Amino acid sequence: MLTEQLRAEVAAVLTLDAAVRRDRPDAVHRMRIAVRRLRSTLRTHRRTLGRAAVEPLTAELRWLGGALSAARDSEVVGELLAGQLSELPKAERPGPMRRRIAAWSAEHHRREREHVLAVLDGARYFGLLAALDGLAADPVPPARAGRRPAPSCAGYCGASSAGWPSGWQSPGGCRRARPATRRCTRPARPPSGPGTRARARSRCTAAGRVASPAGWRHSRSCWAGARTRCCARAELPGIAAAAHAHGEPGFGYGVLFAAQAAVLAGCDAELPAVSAAARRPG
Repeated sequence: MLTEQLRAEVAAVLTLDAAVRRDRPDAVHRMRIAVRRLRSTLRTHRRTLGRAAVEPLTAELRWLGGALSAARDSEVVGELLAGQLSELPKAERPGPMRRRIAAWSAEHHRREREHVLAVLDGARYFGLLAALDGLAADPVPPARAGRRPAPSCAGYCGASSAGWPSGWQSPGGCRRARPATRRCTRPARPPSGPGTRARARSRCTAAGRVASPAGWRHSRSCWAGARTRCCARAELPGIAAAAHAHGEPGFGYGVLFAAQAAVLAGCDAELPAVSAAARRPG
């Protein structure tokens, strides 16, 4: 079963590679998810597959996911700002804001696409694909076939239990992972800055998975779009500066900046409660 799962997930990455090269809608996002799912599978089954084989691959998949993440962020930030702009009263969006944001989004998409294509054409990426093909061809040594998967709340193992999202480990495995989750949430607080705040939300989403099915759903809802808003807030001063350089009003960009800050403040307010859920005894 693990062999078939690995082969299917490697094939999904290759299929989406072609879609990204053709600039298909949402292809970068779907490839990023496929890479993350494959990395989680390898981490979950690292005892079965062997740490020496798995750890270099997970490190390379993390690198690939990071390259795709930047491109995805630029796509979603443009969509977010355009949507928020439509909801503002006319007095709060003076000047050609829509055109300015569209130009920023198009330029970022062009640059990030060039970067992603350079990554997909690089020797490092082809080396990763060759290693994944080799692992999927015969991934489970007979002597290791009976080993349990490593306990990991973020492990994708194909198992599900009543009330738990399909694909996430059962509550028993997550209870064994509580100590690790407590450790990983500890250094994330208090959040200070967009990067740290985004990592804190990611860790607390994992904490929600450990706590309960309801905690998983709540944390997923709470942090949905938080990374995008962090990125939008980081980009808005630059967009406003470009507008100012062309003699355009900057007031509307400040309104958009404040909108991101308000949502992120609400997420920050819920951060201690979600972390506390993972720190309760299992």
